[in-house]
Amino acid sequence: MVRAVSLALLCLGRADRVPAGEFHLAAGDRVVFYGDSITQDGGYARAVEVYTATRFPDRAVTFWYAGVGGDRVGGGWAGPIDVRLDRDVIAHRPTVSPSCSG
Repeated sequence: MVRAVSLALLCLGRADRVPAGEFHLAAGDRVVFYGDSITQDGGYARAVEVYTATRFPDRAVTFWYAGVGGDRVGGGWAGPIDVRLDRDVIAHRPTVSPSCSG
């Protein structure tokens, strides 16, 4: 957890140096963070959302969180990966979907 927070702070500390034209998320993008307990905790996902909202408020990017603790590539209590992808990702029609699975 300390590493994840440290990485997020390091990235945010340098983030103001990214020119607006080079930032990956564009106006109207729909982002779904998919993954396991690290995604469920929301630390890195919230950091990305806050960064985007504060530095590019005119882009109106929408965020969803689809993290499930204990999930693995082979599935978990929330269902097999194909079910989760359909229900938790594809249903939101994302333009970007970072994934972090155990």
